Amino acid sequence: MAGKKPQHFTQTTWFSLEGSVETARAPTEEELYDLLRNLVETSEIPPELFLRLRRLIEMQILQKPWSQHKKERVRWSFVCEGIKAKGWDAAFESASAALEGSPAAAGPDMMAKSYNKIQNELLPSGQHRPRTYKRH
Repeated sequence: MAGKKPQHFTQTTWFSLEGSVETARAPTEEELYDLLRNLVETSEIPPELFLRLRRLIEMQILQKPWSQHKKERVRWSFVCEGIKAKGWDAAFESASAALEGSPAAAGPDMMAKSYNKIQNELLPSGQHRPRTYKRH
């Protein structure tokens, strides 16, 4: 395509909630997980909107390379949804079945370990659940 000028794209900007101008950028993985956690913790949106937003956020997360931490965060997310949809007892089995064939696939025991690890990372120091069993 000789003679055709290359296209130049301008930066996109928007106003923040505080009213300052920000340059648009892709959200970080941590920001996506925070958004997903906030979405999972709310019950004030219609179920169909919840599902569509969750899928959009998870698709953004899934496009990035799979580190061990990322696998644990995805497992945590699916367990949280399982707790909300099916209750505590079925959440780990449900997450395991939902992630079968994905890079985050694991059995129910590993789902529980990943869930507990991420929960402990998310809670501020001093607000962790007390252990109710003895280690052997």
